[in-house]
Amino acid sequence: MEDRGIHCGGRDLDHHYFRETDADLRSTATIDIDRQTPSGVIGQEATRGEINDSDQFLATQTKLVQSDSVLRPVDQRFHLREEDEPALSERAADAPVTLKNLMVTRPPNTYLLLISYRSPDPQLAADSANAIAQSYLEHTYNIRLRSAASVAKFMEKQMDKLKAKMELSSEALAGFERDLNVINPEEKTNILGSRLLQLNTEFTNSQAERLKKEAAFDSVRGGSMEAALATSQGDTLRKLREHYDDAKEHFAEIHSHYGANHPEYRKAQAKLNEVQAALDAAREDTAARVEIEYQESQRREVMVK
Repeated sequence: MEDRGIHCGGRDLDHHYFRETDADLRSTATIDIDRQTPSGVIGQEATRGEINDSDQFLATQTKLVQSDSVLRPVDQRFHLREEDEPALSERAADAPVTLKNLMVTRPPNTYLLLISYRSPDPQLAADSANAIAQSYLEHTYNIRLRSAASVAKFMEKQMDKLKAKMELSSEALAGFERDLNVINPEEKTNILGSRLLQLNTEFTNSQAERLKKEAAFDSVRGGSMEAALATSQGDTLRKLREHYDDAKEHFAEIHSHYGANHPEYRKAQAKLNEVQAALDAAREDTAARVEIEYQESQRREVMVK
């Protein structure tokens, strides 16, 4: 049986494959938890180092793997509870999903979670362990995407408030200047007055642009592929992602027909590795470009100020 190991969290979310099946038809999928994601999104929180809470964090992830949100899609796909309890009532079917044959453990002093499932059918055991690991990964993705969307919405509100404050400040400044006869706003030939108004507008725009670039930079720095694709530099990465999906699909088709020593299998695997390397390089290049844009927006804001 073939089980899937998943590297989850932080910056690396790639898949690798291995075989691990014991004598009692228990199939195990391994998840490598990477805690490189900063606890904050912007400002000083984004640069704060990790705290020593690995035990609490891994215990949380263990409970999350066994949660209804992760297990219900797998149960609906393979009908695992019906295998445990053939006479499952309709009321019990609506209750939170728990699987008697599921076991989630953590080897001591590691960041690994072992998801094991036991079944008389070895293929069902392997498919169930893989599906639970994949469901956990997708659930984690969804949590991050919702978090990123909330941050983006919050930043939009903050920029709107900033623009409103700057408009009020501009109006107050213009009224103050009129009262003290410092500048005549109606005098179109007054170079100083025109320049002051122009700089005031440029400063407002530069602050808004810097906030936008900062939000994009912080999202990309977390290592999310979706965040990189959403940036202004994501066009090339998007094309490579489509190419990678095609190569992965082709490899899966070859894998189902040929063995590991077949020339076509090795050719497809080499092609998939090549596209994966190109995708990783493009993702790093995108992150670097987004960082440059953010730094340029910072310098522009300082210069205008």
